[in-house]
Amino acid sequence: FYISNNSIHSHFEELMRRGIGHITYANHEGIPETRNIGNYFEEVTLFRRNQHTLPMTSKTLDGMKWLERRTKHGQYMLFYD
Repeated sequence: FYISNNSIHSHFEELMRRGIGHITYANHEGIPETRNIGNYFEEVTLFRRNQHTLPMTSKTLDGMKWLERRTKHGQYMLFYD
């Protein structure tokens, strides 16, 4: 969860101020580029974007299918496999 001003409180206060009572956040999957990770939340900078935030072009779909073929249960996000 990334907030540009580093304040989750002001983020939720802004939602309340605007009358937004429900919001869905897209989950992006962190991809470690090395096996030696000390703090996952500070060191991982590469992310697999949530498929619902991608432009659904033929190249995007081909890439997603390639990733799904590499997992045991055909999942795009590896954590769920």
